[in-house]
Amino acid sequence: MAWSYSGNPSSSPLDELRFKIGDTDPAAPIFSDEELEYILTNNGGNMMASCTQCVQAAIAKYGRLKDEVVGGLQAKYQQIYENYQRMWQDIMNGTSIFGANLVNVFAGGLLIDDKLSQYDDTSKIQPKFTKDLMKSRFLPQTDNLSGGPNVGFLP
Repeated sequence: MAWSYSGNPSSSPLDELRFKIGDTDPAAPIFSDEELEYILTNNGGNMMASCTQCVQAAIAKYGRLKDEVVGGLQAKYQQIYENYQRMWQDIMNGTSIFGANLVNVFAGGLLIDDKLSQYDDTSKIQPKFTKDLMKSRFLPQTDNLSGGPNVGFLP
């Protein structure tokens, strides 16, 4: 298995991925080139998804290893595991160094005033389909419960 890093994240997607997940030390590699190429290909080149998958894989890898002391040398896998756990929390909170949130969620229209302001904002893309799309002000309307006509017509 090969390991390479040029020191220039803009030189290749592989180097960018290594830079973002902190796998830049040749003395202590986390992933091989082949593993990272697989992740990049598997995610269609999407850097955010690839970083996320790498962090998950590192958590799985280091979460099963125990700290070791051999002679005067120490291997602190728990610390590496905790660092990747923090990275995962940052990704989930949208505060990661990877540059973007996984999902931007907006829940508009929870209040009537909110809904009306969203509808009246001409800078926003309006929906092609609405609840009242098939209603006609010229035909009597039926309610959803009984199928019978409502009193009156739409304005």
